[in-house]
Amino acid sequence: MRIKHDRCADCHTDAHAGQLARRADGGRCETCHDVNGFRPARFGPEDHAKTAYPLLGAHLAVACDQCHRPGVGGAGRGGPAVPFRFASTRCADCHKDPHRGEAARFVANSGCEACHRVDSWRQVSFDHAQTGYPLSGGHARVACASCHRRGDSANGPPVQRFVGLTRACETCHRDPHQGQFARAAGSTSCERCHTTADLKASKFDHARDAAYKLDKAHARLACSTCHQPKARNGVTFIRYKPLPTTCRGCHGSSRQPVEGEHP
Repeated sequence: MRIKHDRCADCHTDAHAGQLARRADGGRCETCHDVNGFRPARFGPEDHAKTAYPLLGAHLAVACDQCHRPGVGGAGRGGPAVPFRFASTRCADCHKDPHRGEAARFVANSGCEACHRVDSWRQVSFDHAQTGYPLSGGHARVACASCHRRGDSANGPPVQRFVGLTRACETCHRDPHQGQFARAAGSTSCERCHTTADLKASKFDHARDAAYKLDKAHARLACSTCHQPKARNGVTFIRYKPLPTTCRGCHGSSRQPVEGEHP
């Protein structure tokens, strides 16, 4: 009696449960294995590059059994012992969401790749204008973590916050004016005078924004002539108001007061 032995499958059961049968070679075992042993398999990155999911970036350094292991994609639960075909190759299928759903609307459109690259999670490229708060001027040079600080989480370790952040300047910047321009609600509209380009009050117009319009010789004075440093509670700041608006309030009087006259 002649025993069939042309193919490995003539003696060995298919450990991969037909997952590789659709390959060009019909899933022949010798493509990956030889008679010296089933391990290690002769299937390297160059072979993986020919599949529907080529390995790129940091994925090249991941051991095969980190993805192809029992329990992944239904393996071990009535399916093949080790999965080779997956219903989805989304990042979230292998990686936990470190943002706890706060970036879900961006992930839904473009996946994690909307911000991250496979070379490293730390390589972030994101169009902040999508959030309704475009970064301009000095804000464009600020590290993400400066604003998206780690906050407490009731369900685990601290995570970076991406939703529920206020856009008010005073949230990130201390008020160098010590409340001189605060409104009734206690907030300060910094953008009335400043832009994100620098700290200069480039939008401030003394004739429009102040109660005391500058003209003639007054218009030629340096700001620091009237607005001088003042200390309060150990903090030095520039005083903008209240300031005198009468000539005598700044220049004094050259006339000697008459005896009994209120100075």
